[in-house]
Amino acid sequence: MSRIQVTADNAEATFRQWIAERGGVIHWENALIGDRQGDQFAPLRGPRGEDNRGAKPHWKYVLKEVITDISRFEFRPVKKWKEVKRFRVGIRPGRQGLTLKVTDGGSRRIEREVGNARKKYGMAYHDFDYSTKEAMILVPEEVNND
Repeated sequence: MSRIQVTADNAEATFRQWIAERGGVIHWENALIGDRQGDQFAPLRGPRGEDNRGAKPHWKYVLKEVITDISRFEFRPVKKWKEVKRFRVGIRPGRQGLTLKVTDGGSRRIEREVGNARKKYGMAYHDFDYSTKEAMILVPEEVNND
C-alpha cells in the first residue's frame, strides 16, 4: 500500500495525537479534479467521542479510509511548489451542467503524468487551469526542513 503524502506543517504531531487519543485519522479524498484544496484529514472521534465519519468537510469530499498507523503517511512540509509540465486535456460539462469535468482520457493522462513526476521528483500533484483547459504538474521547489 502506498504512503499518503502530507505537505502541511505540523501535521505529523497532530496525526500522532489523533491516532493515540482519538482513534485514528479520517482521510477525506477530494473528488473534484483540479481543485487546489486537495484531500482533507480529521480525527476519527470528536472531542466528546462521537464518530466523525458522517461529518464530511464539504460535499466534494468522499471518505477514503480511516488510518491508525502513522507509517502510512509521508510528511514533507512544502514551502513552495513549481510547475514542471502543462498540457491540454479534454473537459465536459458535469451531470447537471453547472461544473466542468475532465474526460476519462484526460484523467488517465493526468494520473500518468503525476506518476511520472513522482518517480522523478519524489512528490507531485496536479492542478487545473480552467481558463486554458490545461492540467499542470507541480513538484516541491522548497521543502521546509526546520
